[in-house]
Amino acid sequence: MTAFDFARVRVTSRAWDAMKRRDVAPEDLADVLRAPDVAESHNGRTRFVRGPLAVVVAVDPDGAPVVVTVLLRSRAQWGDDDTIRRAC
Repeated sequence: MTAFDFARVRVTSRAWDAMKRRDVAPEDLADVLRAPDVAESHNGRTRFVRGPLAVVVAVDPDGAPVVVTVLLRSRAQWGDDDTIRRAC
């Protein structure tokens, strides 16, 4: 999964919340999906990485890409909410 039909990409509410908390613009998300530095698949999901962002994408039953969450790669960038979630 490397080329996206952006009209079909769905972003979950969890991913939108993560983007808002981490100050990630929709354009940043699109940049990661268009030109990732790394794309790794595991257990039916693909992690796309570009710069400080990692975007986790699954595929729905109709074959459309679904952005599950957006992560910051560096712990130095984590806020309190990220730290709390990581500890759970």
